[in-house]
Order: sequence, then structure tokens, then C-alpha cells
Amino acid sequence: MNFGKLVSSSSRLLASRAVNARSSSLNLHARGFKTDSAPLIGLDEDMQGVWDTAYSFAQNEMLPKAKEWDEKEIFPVETMKAAAELGFAAIYCKGDYGGSELGRVGAAVAFEALSTGCTSTTAYISIHNMCNWMIDTFGNEDQRAHWVPQLSTMEVSDHCPSFGILVFDPESHILPATCRNLHLTV
Repeated sequence: MNFGKLVSSSSRLLASRAVNARSSSLNLHARGFKTDSAPLIGLDEDMQGVWDTAYSFAQNEMLPKAKEWDEKEIFPVETMKAAAELGFAAIYCKGDYGGSELGRVGAAVAFEALSTGCTSTTAYISIHNMCNWMIDTFGNEDQRAHWVPQLSTMEVSDHCPSFGILVFDPESHILPATCRNLHLTV
């Protein structure tokens, strides 16, 4: 199976669904439903700020480029780093190494808003946050000090065009790894 073609065809399917969803959103908007801003019920002022920041970033930095990223198979490193500058690379990490300390609700609000710009980029940001959180939570102090600041700024995302990842070995050591053609190299 050609993994690249599978991902590419899946991306096209998701993109077409996103276009259909946007069309549905426009129809809802025309009927008086507010679909382009945060829900008014249930968000406190802080979470409304998270939504507004993430939504604005998604609309201005992600949505205009999402189609090109998909068509040309671009991994948007600079956009990821810009998202990290806003705190979206360490949403539920502790603040001592650059985390935003927003918790799971804040993450859900941020990811929902970011997904209005590009769902696949948001999915990556979500997974990146999970990896950063695991190191922040389960890593020892040396591992946290080394990796969390880099992950919080997306400095290690430069390796992602080759699917750069971090893995834990059985003794809980973090090792950089790359995945090329579905072969993991540690």
C-alpha cells in the first residue's frame, strides 16, 4: 500500500467534506445561526479569549493556505511555529518550561477554533500537544528541561516533513526518531 497516496486521498476527502461543511455553515449563517464565532453559552471570559485568539489565527494564518498545503503536500513549519508563539504547542503543559496550563477544556476550545482553518494542521497540533504533555507529565526533570521548551516552541517540528517523532524506550528514555516510508529509525 502506498502510504503517501492513502494520506493524500484521505486529505482530499476531508477537504471536500470541509468545503461541504463550510457550505452548510453558510446556509446556517444565512438562517440566523452564528457559526463563525465561539458559542456564547458555557465559555467564561478566559475561554472566550482562547477561542478568539485561536479562531483569528486559524482564519488569518491557516485557512488562506490550507488548500495549497494539501495540494502541494506542504508541512507548514513556519505556521506551526507561529501557533507555538501563541501558546498552542504546549496547551496543557506546566508553565515552568513554556506550557500554557490551559487544561483539557482550554485545549478543546483551542482545537475547535483552530480546526476552522485547517483540520489536518490542527490534528497535528493536537498530537504534538499530547506528546509534549506526556514528556511534561512522565519525563524526569532532565527530560522535561531538554524537550518541553523545544516542543513548546515547535523547534523540533523542523523534522516533521520526515515524520519526526519522539519515542519512549522501555526504560523511559526519550529518543528522537524518524519515520521514512513506514520504517522507524531510532
